[in-house]
Amino acid sequence: MQRKLIFKLFYFTIALSGLSFEAAARHIIGSDFYYECSGGSTGSSNRSYDLSLSIYRDCSNPSGAGYDPDATFGVYRFNGTRYFFVDKFTVNHGFISRVRPDNNPCLIIPPNVCVEESSYNFTIKLPVITDSYVIYYMRCCRNNTIINLIDPNNTGATFFIEISPEAQLQCNNSPRFKSFPPIVVCADFPIDFDHSAIDDEGDSLIYEFCTPLAGGGSGTNDPLGGGVGCTSVKPDPQICQPPFQLVNFISPFYNTNDPMGPGVLKLDRFNGKLEGIPPNLGQYVVGICVKEFRNGKLIGTIHRDFQFNVSICEQAVEAKIKADTTIGDRFNVNYCGDLNVPFINLSFREEYIKSYYWEFRSKTNPNGGVYTSNDRNATINFPAPGDYNGIMIVNKNAIVCSDTANVNLTIIPSDIAADFDFVYDKCSSAPIQFADKSSGTKTPIKNWTWDFKDGIQSSNRSPNHLFKTPGNYGITLTVTDGKICKASKTKDLAYFPAPQILDILPDKFRACVPASIHFENLSLPLDTSYLVEWDFGDGGKTVSINADHIYTKAGVYSVSMIIKAPSGCVSRESFPSFVRVQDGPVADFSYNPTSITTFNPSVHFTNLAQKATSVSWNFGDENASDEDNPSHTYRDTGRYTITQIARHENGCIDTAQQTLDISLNISYFLPNAFTPNNDGVNDIYLGTGTIEGMQDFKMSVYNRWGEQIYYSEDPIMGWNGKKFNNGPLEANGVYVCVVRYRTDRGEEREIKSFATLIR
Repeated sequence: MQRKLIFKLFYFTIALSGLSFEAAARHIIGSDFYYECSGGSTGSSNRSYDLSLSIYRDCSNPSGAGYDPDATFGVYRFNGTRYFFVDKFTVNHGFISRVRPDNNPCLIIPPNVCVEESSYNFTIKLPVITDSYVIYYMRCCRNNTIINLIDPNNTGATFFIEISPEAQLQCNNSPRFKSFPPIVVCADFPIDFDHSAIDDEGDSLIYEFCTPLAGGGSGTNDPLGGGVGCTSVKPDPQICQPPFQLVNFISPFYNTNDPMGPGVLKLDRFNGKLEGIPPNLGQYVVGICVKEFRNGKLIGTIHRDFQFNVSICEQAVEAKIKADTTIGDRFNVNYCGDLNVPFINLSFREEYIKSYYWEFRSKTNPNGGVYTSNDRNATINFPAPGDYNGIMIVNKNAIVCSDTANVNLTIIPSDIAADFDFVYDKCSSAPIQFADKSSGTKTPIKNWTWDFKDGIQSSNRSPNHLFKTPGNYGITLTVTDGKICKASKTKDLAYFPAPQILDILPDKFRACVPASIHFENLSLPLDTSYLVEWDFGDGGKTVSINADHIYTKAGVYSVSMIIKAPSGCVSRESFPSFVRVQDGPVADFSYNPTSITTFNPSVHFTNLAQKATSVSWNFGDENASDEDNPSHTYRDTGRYTITQIARHENGCIDTAQQTLDISLNISYFLPNAFTPNNDGVNDIYLGTGTIEGMQDFKMSVYNRWGEQIYYSEDPIMGWNGKKFNNGPLEANGVYVCVVRYRTDRGEEREIKSFATLIR
């Protein structure tokens, strides 16, 4: 048998078995950036370019960050020495689609493999110049579990395209890669991926590894919160300008030409074929560039960087059968008595298996005959007892996804048969006697094994057994000759006796009104299939295994219980004078005033408790009192929970709680006139009151035509009679003033008043 080929899975995404890749967000795992010259003849002084940036990202965590709807692109020109800013603009992404893995019928793809793609497409017009144009977009972040980069989570990526002077002059189109690297391939198995590109003009293309570009960070070092700076999540291209930073490989083991370690990947520089055998688990960033030559002259380069993840996977099928013993790919089956031998097929996964093939030959006479079957669970008729060599092949003759199990079969003549009997009282929970009735003459029985399916076994020939819990048990007896032959028999036993002794335990034998008591049922055997009826002695009844009951009146109560088993058996028990319930107080109080502020922080509490000989108070601010009707002054605003404990003469207590809210005393009053004549008296229209704790203050003044002529959010500033306090004085007359604010408790208040201006 080929056995279970254990591969290492090589795919783009995150977290697979064998690695603890973090799935904290959707992260960038690859990109493609292309352009097409769509306008302007060869001799024209302007060009129109259609650009397309495709970004691939990990989508294994649905709550992660999405594609930017306002991706900011920057345009620079480069004279070979310096970069000069040209423009910046925002672009929204297009449709988001899932990238589907190759359909490998022999590879089990982990369920959390997820890659999706979206593109930013836009058109720009640029004059033909003797400098290069650089168009780019920066974005954080890469997966922080990448192992070949330093600080990958704060590295990010820069997606750029360069249009050289030659490409502008000739209205060139950039090359395009034929396809994105496959999502699923196996490590420790050759990678053979066509990474070549297509060029519309038939230019010569050269392929080489190149260093991916960094760009953007997590924003943790950006004091402006991610909007400005090269360490922000989405850097502004006008601020974070070229030249771009390269990612930092962890040297010396990883570098541009060996991104997965020394000699792991090879790239043919002429045809773009990417080959290798990745040996180690992990996530790796790889960069590949394509240089475009026309008439021997370099006219452009496109850049791609992508992420490889390496983890463990397994092949889809494995040939396996039920056997007495298994050593490697060899299954040993012993069968006694009958020559019609059934085989149980355990091969998996069935959805990938199209066919089965069984074949057996006699060990002593291999040319004597071939015994075959194409069934999954085959039953084959053999001519005589003896030893046979066999195979079971899944997907025979398949190029991939085929596996083989080798079978050693031994058929022994035997008449051994297992059987037993039992008799029991279905209502009794006493031990049950089992009687062996097995037979065998050619192969005498040597051993008996009983499995009672409750975790207990016995090797006695005719044992008795006590079941501790009720249930339906499939009792199995297995008998053997002490060597190879064995036989089994299973019989069902429904064990649902009524408990012989009924017992209950309350969590309180004495309690105060209202008395909430939990009764635990200790009767055995018992499970949820039993019907348990309770009578609590005060008219209250319920049906449940355990019970909870509230006694509302004082007294001594008897409790009774009836248990009905699924078998129809019934047990009854009464527990006289079982619980004693004592009378208790009823705590209650009121307080005044009900609206409390820092202006009137003193509160008087009135005791309304009934049947109480004493009360105590906790005012919620670390102060307390034993007075009947206390008063208390609070020193600060806040919500305070007042607790009253009432005590009965028999020791029973009751508790009452209420919450009061002490807020700031916020007030604001507007005058009805003012005289802005600069005499120092009543020159400003301004409200008065207590403003501490006031929030979201807004004051607006309108003339009689509804025009706003003054606005302020500062409660200590007022209107001086001029339009927005600047310019000539407004005319005498009546103006409308509206003030809105919120209190410290979030209450919204509005004040309207007429302001008469007199000068």
